[in-house]
Amino acid sequence: MAPIYYILVHLAYLMALPVALFSKKTQLWVTGRLGWRRRIKQWNHTTGPVLWFHAASLGEFEQGLPLIEYMKD
Repeated sequence: MAPIYYILVHLAYLMALPVALFSKKTQLWVTGRLGWRRRIKQWNHTTGPVLWFHAASLGEFEQGLPLIEYMKD
């Protein structure tokens, strides 16, 4: 199942490239994905463990914000 997911994610990215020419939101999504591996490797992990939270929407982020703040403390 993982290879199918991997292929579909890359196909979605390739299909988004021409759409990004006409859609500002899609353009932000495409440019936001550029260099993500490099940026993660540059993070300073010496202050403690890294916790990664995913929110698919602003509403999910707002609901999770108290938990994120609690975990930071």
